Amino acid sequence: MQDILSGRRNNNIACKICTTYGRVGLTTLPKGKIMKTTQKTYGMSRRNFMTFAGGAMGFATIAATGVPIGCASSKSKVEDTSQQSGAVTPANQEGMSVNPYPVNPSRISPKSYEHKGDFTVMTVGTGCPDTIVGRSGPSTLVQYKGNYFLVDIGAGTTFRLVEAGIHLDRIKNILITHMHTDHTDGYSKFMVESWTLGRRDTDIFGVKGVNALHNIFATVFPEDIKYRLGKTATVDGMYEKVNITELEGANTFTLDGVEIRTLPTIHAVYNLAYRFDVDGNSIVVSGDTSYSENLITLSKNADILVVDSGRVVNKRYMGPGEMKPPPGGKQSGPPAAANPATYVPKEVQGKSHASLEDVAIMAAKANVKKIVLTHYPPFEVDIETTLKQYKRFYNGEVIFGQDLLEVKP
Repeated sequence: MQDILSGRRNNNIACKICTTYGRVGLTTLPKGKIMKTTQKTYGMSRRNFMTFAGGAMGFATIAATGVPIGCASSKSKVEDTSQQSGAVTPANQEGMSVNPYPVNPSRISPKSYEHKGDFTVMTVGTGCPDTIVGRSGPSTLVQYKGNYFLVDIGAGTTFRLVEAGIHLDRIKNILITHMHTDHTDGYSKFMVESWTLGRRDTDIFGVKGVNALHNIFATVFPEDIKYRLGKTATVDGMYEKVNITELEGANTFTLDGVEIRTLPTIHAVYNLAYRFDVDGNSIVVSGDTSYSENLITLSKNADILVVDSGRVVNKRYMGPGEMKPPPGGKQSGPPAAANPATYVPKEVQGKSHASLEDVAIMAAKANVKKIVLTHYPPFEVDIETTLKQYKRFYNGEVIFGQDLLEVKP
């Protein structure tokens, strides 16, 4: 283990920068006119307009997906809630038109979020590379006494956080598990908006590539940042006071009173899992992984393991377009249930994701109290069947993660 905080690099880049205000779904007027009209009608400042815009997009997501459906666990009655979300109906699957979102949303984002405890974890986004209505891109938020640790920033992360009422400018610790686009394509949105709302310093940790990811603001969007300096009047939090540390292997460091440890797991690209320990409790976030002895080691006796869901039992495909069979064969059905008495998991270098059995066995071997499933494939999950198969290998609590679901140890 190494203490890497002392070796972190301060990412000081030449001062340039900018991006444009989002359309908030209004496509019939020029962007500038939309903003001016909104400001004139409601007396909004530019800052309030940005907050309003984020809230509107967050509302749009809720309007499309319905009220969150609640989680299922080994301690509660399991119900098939797939038809309660209203995200996709047979009617609109067949091509019927949908209602446009209102110009003025009926729901404005809350001003603040009340956490369930001093130490919690929230599955901000539970989706995958495919765009699924109701599932934002992969992102997990660990919270300790109002200090935040944002693990991965997939598409829609910023909208979800605003939707929940979590102040973007208060999120100052960012950790990236691996450099896949579905885990990072919300990065620029979050960094710019949190900066314009007042974030003035940030610690960023992750695998090789996070430094280059942040440098897109200087290399691709310099005029955008320059423009937004009219609001922030400082490059602190964008070019200055941004500490970027690229990690490899086993590390131990402390941020805001929380001890954080890392170990690599097995995925298609290099992936780091993170463990958060404080006040005798622990939360582990796996990132993407297949079966990994390192993840078992890192998760030993953890209270919560937020884990790549693996091959959950699926129902119908929920992604855009038609589900195509893999090259050279037909689309496979649900995985056959393995025999707990004879099944032996194996590490396979380069394998992308664990099987259902592998996830359950890793949790059992690590003696984890609760697992929270996330990063679902682009299907409707058969919750009841999946839970039954998990319980054949793992006796702890199984929670089906949902966007904005918060869990405490």
